[in-house]
Amino acid sequence: MASRRSLLAGANAERRKRLVLAGLDFFGYNTSEVLPIKLSSFAAQQTGRRQVTVEWTTAGEENVSAMEIQRAEVMEAVTGDVVGEFSVVDRQAGRGTATVGAEYRTVDGGVVGGRTYIYRLVTVNTDGTVEINDQRQVKVSGDETMSLSVVVAPNPMVDRGSVQVELAEGGEGRIVMYDASGKEVSEVYSGAMVSGVTEYSLPVSELTSGTYTVRIGWVAKAQW
Repeated sequence: MASRRSLLAGANAERRKRLVLAGLDFFGYNTSEVLPIKLSSFAAQQTGRRQVTVEWTTAGEENVSAMEIQRAEVMEAVTGDVVGEFSVVDRQAGRGTATVGAEYRTVDGGVVGGRTYIYRLVTVNTDGTVEINDQRQVKVSGDETMSLSVVVAPNPMVDRGSVQVELAEGGEGRIVMYDASGKEVSEVYSGAMVSGVTEYSLPVSELTSGTYTVRIGWVAKAQW
């Protein structure tokens, strides 16, 4: 009986030993992991017709070689949303190890209206490893086929001026100038408008000094 108790005691002691060691191993694993950055905030939002601004703030950095903002398009499918391949939008040099935080910002001017994107912050460590820190989804407003960009130059105008119109798709349009009272003073153009960038001259010499508004009405071919 004494021998059996001794064996049981030995087995229990060995079991307690294994449990204690397992606990120490688990504890050691958790505390040995050091995050490359302490992220205070991460935000992405549309700030222009074809523009998304990404901003993030760190409270500290540990062995950081670089930080990348990566973007992927989210596409609808029968089985649900599908995330495309991520590509680097911007890469900023890291500060190595820093106990003081910093603010970062990048602007992505390559988005298309009507599409949804995911932006993520990726840390590249000095040892070559990478860490995905956070991500945000942005739905860009507007319609891809109704993409329109207008530039009026020079502003103010003296002897001559023009308006540049950039279209993602050709269509039918009309360009009109109005005075400060809202009265139409000139029809600059009316007819077919092609995709790409087209420059239209403004009748500056025919106008008196004042403030004018250029309005563009346009319908894409797909809506004819």
